[in-house]
Amino acid sequence: MTELWRLPAERIAALVRGREVSAGEVLQAHLERIEQVDPLVNALPVRLTEQARAEAAALDSGQGNGNGALAGVPIAIKINTAVAGVPNSNGCPGLATTPAATDSWVVAALRRQGAIVVALANAPEFSLRWHTDNPLHGATANPCAPGRVAGGSSGGSAAAVATGMLPLAHGNDQGGSLRHPASCCGVVAIRPTVGLTPPEGISGSYGSRLFGVEGVLSRSVADNWLGLSAILAGRPDRFPAPPPLPSGLEGRRIGVVTRPGGEVDPEVRAAVERAASILADAGARVEFVDPPGIRDLEQVRGTVVYAETQARWHANRALGDEQTTLRSLSYMESYFPAVDLSGYLAALNRLTELTARWHEFAAGFDAIVGPVATEPPFEIGMDTGDVERAHQVIDSMRFVTAMSAVGSPVAVVPVSTGSSGPLGVQIVAPPWHERRCVELAGLIEAAVGVSEPVDPAGIGVR
Repeated sequence: MTELWRLPAERIAALVRGREVSAGEVLQAHLERIEQVDPLVNALPVRLTEQARAEAAALDSGQGNGNGALAGVPIAIKINTAVAGVPNSNGCPGLATTPAATDSWVVAALRRQGAIVVALANAPEFSLRWHTDNPLHGATANPCAPGRVAGGSSGGSAAAVATGMLPLAHGNDQGGSLRHPASCCGVVAIRPTVGLTPPEGISGSYGSRLFGVEGVLSRSVADNWLGLSAILAGRPDRFPAPPPLPSGLEGRRIGVVTRPGGEVDPEVRAAVERAASILADAGARVEFVDPPGIRDLEQVRGTVVYAETQARWHANRALGDEQTTLRSLSYMESYFPAVDLSGYLAALNRLTELTARWHEFAAGFDAIVGPVATEPPFEIGMDTGDVERAHQVIDSMRFVTAMSAVGSPVAVVPVSTGSSGPLGVQIVAPPWHERRCVELAGLIEAAVGVSEPVDPAGIGVR
């Protein structure tokens, strides 16, 4: 049999349900992989080994959900989300001492389906950067591209999945935090429609409710759908079982965006064009388009989010690291216009107008395909260096944040590897059409190949 840690989540769950392997055996295989790999990656800084062993033993003895969709599947939870009995630090030393009283709803949902929580996955402090680094646990390395970021803010989850430490890991996304790490680490993410997965793990701000979602990272499209379906198992009316992926796309119209709001790195553009070619070969009618209002959507979303951040500035300054978090945050705030309350309300009104304009444009297509970031994974430290380079990073995220603003479901699937690391594409469907994202991502994956676990540089040295 293939080593257990190499198996996809759907296969692991089937084996455990069929009593062909035990949850304890699955857990042990992944714990050994974590011990081998994580010293080189730092994706899973908080280990819950004994708790996980107890959960696996309970499942094997018939006390847990041994028939669940994720029976015996080991997972990690992002450090900004509550796990009962564990501090919900969000990467901040000042928040690292008080254990959470209960599981967040998303953790409870995953556990109800038989998942075993093995660790907490790393994230930037307050989950506010596109580079996973914090003063409490340090930086997460990109296992596919040394010297480049693993993405943020769910970078620990993406790196853990990419290296085979886990088949699935939880994340959330307000401004690219599932999609950017997925692209940087060569794995899969699905950002569901806003409102489908209330973002209890992000913050209590209005902006987080407007833009935030919960999801998972995985190496395959099928596993991602499995994880998302498990999260939403209590809402079958909203999220019915997926149909088989079709073999063709005859008659489907796909809009392809290669220059969202400005220039794009040639390797990024080539990845988008490759995805478009795959869909065209499957029968889709592909049309290269220039969608309206991308920079406007980026700006209005940023205005709302960072106006709220400014309102919490005293708390951020008291708790945040000055050389990284606060500097990065100040660069973000200088990129977007400062507003008072009336300006904030005007931005919300403008957001409504721009979102309607986007959906009117997108209604002419079955889906839109475009880049994640407009640049490859950026160099470590670029977002906290000088203001010009930091603004370059923010600008490169304009299409990912614009798609956060419109609230539609988005899948990210890896397409190629450039000179600076993996490159994925975004597949944007109409609201509540997650299955269309899965359909198209699955076709691209079938042509490119499912991501296999990678060994980070230096694994044979230490």
